[in-house]
Amino acid sequence: MAHYWRFDSLYDYSDSISRTNATLHGNTSYISIKSSLKDNGHLSINGTASSVLLKGISTSCFHEPWTCFKGTTLAFWFKTFSYVTHSYIRSNNRRHFEVARIPSGKIIVRVINDTTAFEALLRQTPNSWSHITVDWSSQHGLKVYRNGLMEPSRVLPSHESRPARPRPTHSIRLQGTASYDDVMIWSRSLEEQEVKKVFQSQLSKI
Repeated sequence: MAHYWRFDSLYDYSDSISRTNATLHGNTSYISIKSSLKDNGHLSINGTASSVLLKGISTSCFHEPWTCFKGTTLAFWFKTFSYVTHSYIRSNNRRHFEVARIPSGKIIVRVINDTTAFEALLRQTPNSWSHITVDWSSQHGLKVYRNGLMEPSRVLPSHESRPARPRPTHSIRLQGTASYDDVMIWSRSLEEQEVKKVFQSQLSKI
């Protein structure tokens, strides 16, 4: 594992592996780490104009998917509160990587690799936690799992262009009215059995 944002301790938005601090943006009073008897803590964002930027990511896979030969895997707990269309997670440049609610009410996971868009559609009921795992490689494409089970994906043409200047650091933005927990990134693709083990190990966290 290369990065792990636990969101367990009040005011601790750091990556527990690299110790790089995330930064809060917008109305920061709408961003907090909440805990209860059911979990150690989780990130809560209450407002579409607020976001948390996870910085210092060691892989370029999210903002330059075409460079991702070794692959990457992102896993996280995720809870939304409505069916309102909104972007929740995205790469911090153009939207080459994004998790969003679309008008049909489903959650879409999208990776745009040059002229091709890879997409998976997930059912996600508001006010309930889902464990999402996104595996991407420019060699094998997109694999998305919900609660340890692989979801179908599709490939479509895209007109998104590459950014003229790559950003010197890689980051992911968490935003929207939603809760997040145990955000983990690997600098390689995980096998299906590994994804299931990660999900099983996380069941006690929520």
